[in-house]
Amino acid sequence: MALGTGGVVLGLVKYQAPLAKLVPLYNMNTLVTAGLALVLFAEWRDTDPIRLLMGAGLIVLGGVLVSGA
Repeated sequence: MALGTGGVVLGLVKYQAPLAKLVPLYNMNTLVTAGLALVLFAEWRDTDPIRLLMGAGLIVLGGVLVSGA
């Protein structure tokens, strides 16, 4: 989380990137958290991989759409 927040601040301060384009990328931390939980806590045994991939795809698609707006 701290690395993501630092990246957003860097994008705002150094590169003057609009916040509307940085927030979707920052909110993709859900994918990192889900991936770590699958591996570290062995949650891959209890998840539905189709639903997980569909949800991850929607998160990525949303980030791409908003960043490109």
